Amino acid sequence: MIHIDTQYAITLLKQVVEERGEGFSYKVPQGATRCLYEWQGSPSCGVGAALHKAGVPVHVLAKLDDACGEIADDETREFLQENQVILTPDATRVLWGFQGSQDNGANYASALRAALEHTD
Repeated sequence: MIHIDTQYAITLLKQVVEERGEGFSYKVPQGATRCLYEWQGSPSCGVGAALHKAGVPVHVLAKLDDACGEIADDETREFLQENQVILTPDATRVLWGFQGSQDNGANYASALRAALEHTD
């Protein structure tokens, strides 16, 4: 079972930002029509990368793309729970802050700031 609380979500996102760079901006992969958690066998967006760092297998990220959408959707959280991944409500808000910002074209430094605004 993978359990992601607020602090763990922040730690994972900071690792993704450190690896990809603060100036990195997520782009929809060529050939895709929307933002994706997984693309061609690897984590794609920042939240997908963070979930993968927590131990979520790439094949689950791919199924997440097929079955769900935004990280804050009830169906997304239910799907993750069925796949042994528990997101606390606060962690979900943090990930959603990052995802919403990144999906609107913000660089990862800005997306991380947006995520941190969703902490208590």
